[in-house]
Amino acid sequence: MINSFSNMLLKAKTIDEILWTITNHAIAKLNYEDCVVYFRVGNELIQKAAYGFKNPEGFDIINPIVLKIGEGICGAVLATGKSEIIADTSVDPRYIIDNIPRFSEITVPIILGNEVVGVIDSEHSKKNFFKKKDLEVLETIASIVSVKISQIQSHDQLSIHKNELRSYAMRMVSKSEMVFSLKKTLDSLKNKIDNNKNSSKDIAKLKSQLNDDIRLDKDWETLQLHIQETTKDFYRKLQEKHELLTQYDLKLCTFIYLGLDTKQIAQILSVDPHSLTTQRYRMRKKMKLETKESLFDYINKIVIGVYE
Repeated sequence: MINSFSNMLLKAKTIDEILWTITNHAIAKLNYEDCVVYFRVGNELIQKAAYGFKNPEGFDIINPIVLKIGEGICGAVLATGKSEIIADTSVDPRYIIDNIPRFSEITVPIILGNEVVGVIDSEHSKKNFFKKKDLEVLETIASIVSVKISQIQSHDQLSIHKNELRSYAMRMVSKSEMVFSLKKTLDSLKNKIDNNKNSSKDIAKLKSQLNDDIRLDKDWETLQLHIQETTKDFYRKLQEKHELLTQYDLKLCTFIYLGLDTKQIAQILSVDPHSLTTQRYRMRKKMKLETKESLFDYINKIVIGVYE
């Protein structure tokens, strides 16, 4: 069961999908009467997935309840981070009736790092129903889920940072386009007023200033720093995988990773798009990529650790 559950978990793309995989593909095979998976939001536990009476169909939960830290058995487990088996809930003052009263309860925390982020809770109508083996199975499930949640959160955070970096890179494109447009306009004006030496000198001076402004070295250094801060070991991973990559290749990889097209990258690097296409081809050869494999996808897979 654990193996099939792990395989199903691989398909989950969101935390909600992870939690429903617990109930639909793990708890269902354990033949429990019921199960509720809580997820922590701030200082509260919220019912996010269910099996049994609480889940009549699809992804619906009947009357989902919210618990505070320390409230009920689930809230207590959230506070302590320790699993509990309650043999007889009728003598435990912490027990809170959800839909109908049941006499056995097992509650297991989902721990991420040093923080309890969720709780797997199951109840049964018979006293002394849950045994040590149930605890071992649910704690194994909770451990597997913890790893998957960490991966999802890391991926989501990476996506946020990547979008921020892409916005910065696009501002570099806009800056470059604006300056080139201004230079073109100045060239046109210069041709019209060549006889006016003072005006011609003023335009030449302004063009010189624009040439200084268009140097995007500082912008590139800032972007490179942000890449290093937000995307762990970006350049190290690329260089370890492909030792022949030059600094120019790594710069090109950065802009490809951020989703810029050839024209936009050429604008930033002040190169002809055709020469950039040639450079991309040479880089693909260094990486020994298959013809059908996207350079964008390949670089992203290296960054997130698919290719080690």
